[in-house]
Order: sequence, then structure tokens, then C-alpha cells
Amino acid sequence: SAPPLALTVGVLALQGDFAEQLPLGQVPLVWFRLSRGRLRIETGSPERGVDELLQVGETVRLVPFDNPSSVPWRRWAAEGLRLLDRNDEARALADEELALARRWGDPYAIGASLRVLGLVEGGKAGIGLFREAVEVLAGSEARLEHARALVDLGAALRRANRRSEARDRLREGVDLLTLDAPERDLSVTYVELEAASGRDAITAAWKLIRPGFALAVA
Repeated sequence: SAPPLALTVGVLALQGDFAEQLPLGQVPLVWFRLSRGRLRIETGSPERGVDELLQVGETVRLVPFDNPSSVPWRRWAAEGLRLLDRNDEARALADEELALARRWGDPYAIGASLRVLGLVEGGKAGIGLFREAVEVLAGSEARLEHARALVDLGAALRRANRRSEARDRLREGVDLLTLDAPERDLSVTYVELEAASGRDAITAAWKLIRPGFALAVA
């Protein structure tokens, strides 16, 4: 049988092999390109990743299943556009995805869209969007996305010099992270907690989540 999509794309990512000739008999083209676009953004090629996701979007817009719960191309492209300082384009896609997510009514997609829009907006508006994302995701089963929203809220509060509340939100995010959470999420959370609390205050708690991780990023 064909290998799972995540496994296939993950192997290609580790190999650095993003061949344009896809194993079409193994994985659906749209979902492969969706995952490949996101991986390109996460592995240091945001421009290529954004281009791919926008191409995926041109296809997905033509079909009735343009549901951000299953094909979140706008949200992922917005994250890449933000890295490229193309904030107007990022905001337009994030706004569009949030409107679609509200229409479909999936708390995960709504919360994730609010979180990305908060990253794009920044400042006081961003904090408000992160708060809404946390509230929406608290009632869902999307544990990792809920943790991300809490961490982003905590980071925004820290930047606004509201350190006490920042620490509370960051620690709530830590509580939701599990042993199998992506290393990127653990790294961001650790750095933000250290900035808000100081290393001595978090090392003991952190070792419960990922033994040795604090030392590894020292």
C-alpha cells in the first residue's frame, strides 16, 4: 500500500529532495504540494514555499472543498509572506481564511486563522486576536494549536512589557505541549519563557516535558 502523506513528504524533506516529478500513484497531488510548500517555508525557502502554496490555491479555489480545515493553504502562505515582509498580502490571505473558517464553523480552523492573523497584525491588535484564538481553541481538541496560540499570546504580552501575564500564558502553553511536540514549538516556547522568567525559573519544569532539552538549546 502507499505510504502515508506525512511520511512521504517528511522523507523528501530530510533528503532535501523536492523533485517536481511527484509519485502521483502514491499521494494526491494537491496535498503533496500543500505539504511541500509548507516544508519549504519551514526549512528556509519561504519564497519558493509561498509560490507553491499560491499555485495550490489557484487549483483549490476552483473546487467546492476549499475548506481551511483540510486545505489551509492561505494560512500557511500568510506565514511565509510575513517572513518575506509582504504583510499586506499576508493580511489579505489571513482575513480570507478566517472568514472561510467561520463559515465552515470548525474551531480548529477558526483558532488557527486567528493566531496567524495575530502574527501578521502584531501589537495591541495582535494580542486581541491571540486572546480570541486561545478562547476558541480552549473548547476544541486541537491541543497543539491551542498551545501555539498561548505561546504567541505570551510572547506578544512579553513584548508589551506585561511580563506577569506573559509568564502565565507561556506556562499554560507548556502544560499543553507533549513529549512528541515538534522541536520548533518547544524551542520557541523555551526561548520566550526564558525571556519572560529567567532560566532558573523554568529549567526544572521544562525537564518534565523534554529531559535534556534545556541543556541542548543552551
